[in-house]
Amino acid sequence: MTKPNILLITSDQQHFSMLGKVNEILKTPNLDKLADEGMSFDRAYCPNPTCSPSRASILTGMYPSEHGCWSLGTKLPESTPTMAQYLADNGYETALIGKAHFQPTKGTKEFPSIETPEFMWDIDFWRNFNKDFYGFKHIELLRNHTAEHWVSIMLLGLRTMVAKTGENTFSSLVEKCLKSRWENGKFLKNIITTTG
Repeated sequence: MTKPNILLITSDQQHFSMLGKVNEILKTPNLDKLADEGMSFDRAYCPNPTCSPSRASILTGMYPSEHGCWSLGTKLPESTPTMAQYLADNGYETALIGKAHFQPTKGTKEFPSIETPEFMWDIDFWRNFNKDFYGFKHIELLRNHTAEHWVSIMLLGLRTMVAKTGENTFSSLVEKCLKSRWENGKFLKNIITTTG
């Protein structure tokens, strides 16, 4: 019996209704085809609301409290057993292409990281990188990685918008903007109008 090919596709912050298959406003024919020919779940839960811990849990099959990457800015230890390493040990050629974010964008002496700006934007570093990375034997990581510090700047911008508009919570402002987007497709115009 031949081994099946395994392709795991993940996306960031994708709400369940962001597929044309379940939302007639959207046109996502390729994703819809993947859903039709692959596996879809009606109920699925992620172990953490942020991407690093969730990605680490997918890779290890463990909860964040077990694998150690419990929040943004924390690191999945390289010594942690992963699905990719298990597959490589059993004859699979493993590859990671895109965004990893198993490590923080700001390393420390105790927890060094190669997903920091000085490495992530160094094209020669990645061209020559041929080390094992969490069990992946071939990697092509997305550079220009989102930095956690930009999240703080974005939240500061939302706080400013809340203060200017008189909305009482972030969620009410975001809900208002998203509702506008769905109703008339003028999300960006509404944001600009709302923030003055």
